Amino acid sequence: MIVIAACTLPFDKNLIGHGTCVGIDDNAPCKGGPGTCHAGMCCEGCWDDVRCLPGTETLSCGEGGAACRACLAPMNQCAVGHCAVERHVVTLSAGQHFVAIVDGLGALWTYGSRSDPGGGVCQPQSGFGKVGTDGQYSSASASPDYADFLLAIGMDGARWSCGYNGNYELGDNTTTSTDTIERIDDGPWSVIAAGFASSMGIKQDGTLWAWGYGEGNRLALDVTNFVQTPTQVGTAASWQSVVLGSAGFAIDSDTRMWSWGDGPIARTTAAIIAPVEPSSTSWREVSSGPHGHACGIRIDGTLWCWGDNTLGQLGIEGTPSLPAPTQVDQRMIWKHVAAGYDFTCATQTDGSLWCWGINDYAELGLGFMDPSPIRIPTRVGIETDWNLITAGTDRACASKYDGTLWCWGSLIDGIKLSPTNKPLQ
Repeated sequence: MIVIAACTLPFDKNLIGHGTCVGIDDNAPCKGGPGTCHAGMCCEGCWDDVRCLPGTETLSCGEGGAACRACLAPMNQCAVGHCAVERHVVTLSAGQHFVAIVDGLGALWTYGSRSDPGGGVCQPQSGFGKVGTDGQYSSASASPDYADFLLAIGMDGARWSCGYNGNYELGDNTTTSTDTIERIDDGPWSVIAAGFASSMGIKQDGTLWAWGYGEGNRLALDVTNFVQTPTQVGTAASWQSVVLGSAGFAIDSDTRMWSWGDGPIARTTAAIIAPVEPSSTSWREVSSGPHGHACGIRIDGTLWCWGDNTLGQLGIEGTPSLPAPTQVDQRMIWKHVAAGYDFTCATQTDGSLWCWGINDYAELGLGFMDPSPIRIPTRVGIETDWNLITAGTDRACASKYDGTLWCWGSLIDGIKLSPTNKPLQ
């Protein structure tokens, strides 16, 4: 739950830098953008030990930091004119049947239903529930697969998992599924990604690892059978991020994007893992959809998409598909992007939210359902405080700068999520 109290100095969301701090020490420059890393956040203002505020002097950070600290509830950020408690959204991941959230207190939450009695969302009941205790997790990834499973990283870098395990996707050298989240190894890990019967992760030394089902080159390991435990991909130790969907993508420390898999969006030929061409460099983030399209944002803030476009999921009119990354529009203000099942949502640096593609389950959040796709980026509402975004099979969720979580789209556990962005707190 988010507790709100008065704040004299509004938090400036533009101070949250556009660079990345994955694998970067505190007080070091952000990767791919201005600012300095603090607690995993790229801050372009000053840091008062708990949050990013306007100003340059730590002792008088924001000249409103003291007012925020005087809030009646413990808090983490002065956001949109309010002080929000620390339980804001840190990471957000939508699977086929559920959403996984890690909050600012290190707690893991899942929202949704279990598709299989032997697997699920790491808790005995369906609906919205807390997994474990505060201070336990730093990130989590929900599988887009029908057979639900979840991967998480602990505050100490350990790897945790639960759910369906018939293809060794939990990486514990068994095929035993479990409803209880379990610690698998000590790592230490920095990034984790759950895919279709497959999993990948990056350790804190920058090496890339894979496990699960290898058919279709989904593990980038030149195997077609099962990989029972994490196995290193190549020898490079410069990986920064990895995502899995209908193809796999990773970005290295040189901002170069690589891909693997046998789908058209993988951008590979005979190679097991290869750079995404043309123009493989200068990427900030990428999202791989579960049904044949992908989108990414470059360091300059431009948005690029490629793959299937039969339902307008690329946001580019006039073509049924695009084999290579193609710029969506000329704007250079895109911040985060999430590729869902035949639809896409993204946020801009001004805090606005945009969606496009299929809308037959109201997954675009526009307040209506329509079997006719929307083929260009269309703004969702008028709010300017959207932050993180994730997209699943036929639903999407986003967090705001005040820490609240909002979802829209299809049924989750018998509850109709409002296409007019009903907040789930």
